[in-house]
Amino acid sequence: MIKELTPEEAAQLRELVKHRFQQSPFNGSGFRITQYKEAYQALADDIKNSAKEDAASISTHRLRKFFFYTDPSICPGDKLEKPSFGDDFIRVLFSYVASSSVSAQSEEPKPLPPDGTLTHEPIPATEQFAPKVLSLKWVWHSVAIVLLLVVGWMGWQYWSPPPYWTEEFTNVSVDSLKSRGWEILDYDSVAFGKQLKPGCLTLCTYPGDYWVKPTEQPSIRNLLVKPVTSGTCVITTRLMDFDPYHNWQNAGVFLFGPTLDRQVFFRITFGFDQSSGRPYKYGNLATNKTQAIQIVCQNGKIKEHRLILRYPEYEPVLSEIGIVLEVAKRKITVKYWRGHEWSSIEEQHQFEMELPFTAAYVGLGAFQGLTDNNGVPLGADTLPAFFDYLKVEPFAE
Repeated sequence: MIKELTPEEAAQLRELVKHRFQQSPFNGSGFRITQYKEAYQALADDIKNSAKEDAASISTHRLRKFFFYTDPSICPGDKLEKPSFGDDFIRVLFSYVASSSVSAQSEEPKPLPPDGTLTHEPIPATEQFAPKVLSLKWVWHSVAIVLLLVVGWMGWQYWSPPPYWTEEFTNVSVDSLKSRGWEILDYDSVAFGKQLKPGCLTLCTYPGDYWVKPTEQPSIRNLLVKPVTSGTCVITTRLMDFDPYHNWQNAGVFLFGPTLDRQVFFRITFGFDQSSGRPYKYGNLATNKTQAIQIVCQNGKIKEHRLILRYPEYEPVLSEIGIVLEVAKRKITVKYWRGHEWSSIEEQHQFEMELPFTAAYVGLGAFQGLTDNNGVPLGADTLPAFFDYLKVEPFAE
């Protein structure tokens, strides 16, 4: 993961690293901030000696960028780069600073005489400087405490969840997903193990839904969720090679409040709908089979909106569906695209919805519902849905 420091964070961390290196017994003649990477070799060696198992994260090339090419007070403007680094590099620098070698050295107490009394020995002339030495030790104690406080504050800032991020699903192992902040609801290891397309997340349409009858338990197998820490953002995903053909095979995006309540949610999904009512018109033809965007918001009551994207009996398969949610606190605007062509829902309907919560989690899921109106299991086929990526980006209200 790439972390972009603010200019202030980068400047503070530079000073902390320099101060830590100055206290090292291996600092040699120090290092000079320059565009020549060889100048950072002693610093690199000292950090590697401290980091040990993470030593591979440190290089003179990275240190040169950190100290020279990202410092606007030194680097020429035409060569200045953003202070963006892999999180492994930043973590090692934090660890290096926190492992400061500055510590107060105390002498071992002398043993008392056998009778337990203290003897009064002449005070050597050199001990007249003891108050200064003691004061210096207290200064270093104070410096160490301040350093730890600053590092702790910067570490908290760094390790807190970023408000905007992109998930490309290059690694979809459970441990890897959890390390990146994902949680899997109603986890089924066998079902989740069926990852069929490299570079995509595969979720399958097993029986389940959150829009259920009062006697049914809301559940969707292997629904993936991750915190959203910004109240205003744009959430985008691309669903690939999903061609539903049974009621109610669906796949798409979910939003939840801070409690992850399955009975208070928002979802926008792409799925199949075979109507038993009046058929739709496709030119001079009639059909009751559609593939549609379905928008559902539940908070005690259900609000539903459906937009037909394709008549599968007469139109070619859609290779991809893009879903876009513009979230501004509790107001949400929905857009989509199909087959590489953008299409705003507002072109057909002025569609905005008021959420019953401030979005705290975004989720991806696939499902097929549970039962029909008569309580009979739907029994649809289990289809894979492939999610190419999920982005949470800034949005100007």
